[in-house]
Amino acid sequence: MDYRKTEKHVFEKVDPRTRVKTRMIFDHASGEIKVQKIQDPHAVQALVDMNKEARDSHRRYNGNGMTKVSSIPLVEWQKIMARCGNQPGIGYDQEKFRKIINDGDYAKLRTVPGRI
Repeated sequence: MDYRKTEKHVFEKVDPRTRVKTRMIFDHASGEIKVQKIQDPHAVQALVDMNKEARDSHRRYNGNGMTKVSSIPLVEWQKIMARCGNQPGIGYDQEKFRKIINDGDYAKLRTVPGRI
């Protein structure tokens, strides 16, 4: 995946597996490079729709101790992990993650009703 120049001072690439587009924008005035991650809105909406269907059809927790509680688009996951202080090899603040995912703004990402 090589970056290709799309506009003056803008380079982008698309990950073929996740279909996440990464854009690097070079600002000559400030000398800064800004990085944007963009995910296909149709793929995100499909995931939100599947989450709603799973939440609406949820009956009870199964007895094996494992229950899928959310499906989160990759770009949103990366933002949440950054807010939770994720560090490779160390982990992230699980209480902060739980607080974020239980926030009403993130209800569309949960696959079970109620709080996690």
